[in-house]
Amino acid sequence: MESEARGYRALLIAFIILLLLCLVISGSVAAQDSSITGHVWSTSTGDPIVGAEVTIYLRGDTTPLAIRSTDLNGYFEVSGLSSGTYEVEVEMDGYFSRSSLVQLEEGQTYSLSVCLTPRTQADEGAMAFGGSGFFFLCTQTLVLIAIVLVISSVMYSKIKRENLLKHAVRKRIYDHIEQNPGKHYRAILTDLDLQIGVLSYHINRLEKAQYIKSRQDGMFRRFYISGKKTDMRFLLSEIQESILNVIRENKGISQSKIAEKIGVSRKVVNYHINILDQAGLVLVESQGRESACYLRNGGNPVA
Repeated sequence: MESEARGYRALLIAFIILLLLCLVISGSVAAQDSSITGHVWSTSTGDPIVGAEVTIYLRGDTTPLAIRSTDLNGYFEVSGLSSGTYEVEVEMDGYFSRSSLVQLEEGQTYSLSVCLTPRTQADEGAMAFGGSGFFFLCTQTLVLIAIVLVISSVMYSKIKRENLLKHAVRKRIYDHIEQNPGKHYRAILTDLDLQIGVLSYHINRLEKAQYIKSRQDGMFRRFYISGKKTDMRFLLSEIQESILNVIRENKGISQSKIAEKIGVSRKVVNYHINILDQAGLVLVESQGRESACYLRNGGNPVA
């Protein structure tokens, strides 16, 4: 009897241990990551919007948790999130931006349908409201909001400009240009290790808002901070330096003679003469079938 009782106790302990293991495993399985997926489309055409920027914030926080771009079908996905309340901001150049609040539960996948309205069609939306009473923005946005946005478009643009640098990626690009005035596009792309589409989008936003300015320098486009006295000197290549030295020593020399002196083709000289002319360093005067070249400002690059 005693041995039989010990056997029952051992069996009961084994059962309890097995039950606890099951509870632990089920608890681990239940603690799954949450995710947010979505589809971004245009209210004017109904087509998906490719390359729209989707930024995820934890509610009350200004630091982005994730930044995604919509794919060729207008879809995006952000996974690995925990339970909580998130703000999803969708932006695309030429459209009104859209923000949504999402309450995520443990292991939940929340799907969004985000419709963006082109800025150029805001007036048409207001007229549609007056005539037929249909929605202008999307199923959850009344046309009244569109009218308010049209009336306050100037104020909205001003506020939007002030908020541009609150975006982490744009602020990073702005700070890099401020610290490295005159950096060209490819160098910025390499230094910041960004995707081409991401850099193009944000640098265009900054330039349109007049935070930065750019200047074409031969084959390069160089960037500077607006409103600052920055050294924007024209950077000369070795061939361009040689051309300026030849013109300095031979005022009125033709392009064919320049080509002979520096040992390159006339086509190459013509290409660089055009760049130097646009930069205000060289004056080209036509003389029959040839052209005479002179220096401007002594051939010294100026801001």
